[in-house]
Amino acid sequence: MGIFRRRYKDGRLSTDWYINYRIHGKQYKRKIGPNKKLAEQVLHDIELKQAKGESLGIHETKKILFAEALAEYLEWARINKSNNTYALNRFCADRLREAFTGHLSGLTAKQVEEYKIKRRETVSPATATRELALLKHLCTKAVEWGYLKANPLQSVKFLKEPPGRLRYLTREEMDALLAACPHI
Repeated sequence: MGIFRRRYKDGRLSTDWYINYRIHGKQYKRKIGPNKKLAEQVLHDIELKQAKGESLGIHETKKILFAEALAEYLEWARINKSNNTYALNRFCADRLREAFTGHLSGLTAKQVEEYKIKRRETVSPATATRELALLKHLCTKAVEWGYLKANPLQSVKFLKEPPGRLRYLTREEMDALLAACPHI
């Protein structure tokens, strides 16, 4: 971040001062005018707002309802995921739509932890984990799409699932497997 004056191709400096700053990794340059003190003050204000986590106005995140963000995510999933995964996402989305209302930006890790506890009472850990995975990925995509500044669910952990079914080969299956393997 800094202030500067532009240099023309012939070597002359411009009379106007500019500021250079970054927001979410993206660099911005803005013309302020001929007053250097004003440019320093504007840059200081931007740095202060960033430190406080306040909105800078021109770089504000878009407000969107949870249901609208979920619908947009499902449209993305329909195109980018397999048919089976998309069907599972739609099933999970129905449960999430019932549980979360309001703006997406109002979603908190505490709300999701409470949802996780409530869902664990009625469904298996695997089902609850699939719903949480969809919710976390929705928030990740929302950050990419400019609806959220950061993923509020990054700290939410999935439920521990029991190990999958352990199956041993029968004697006939073992003999068929050994017969199919080339001998060394």
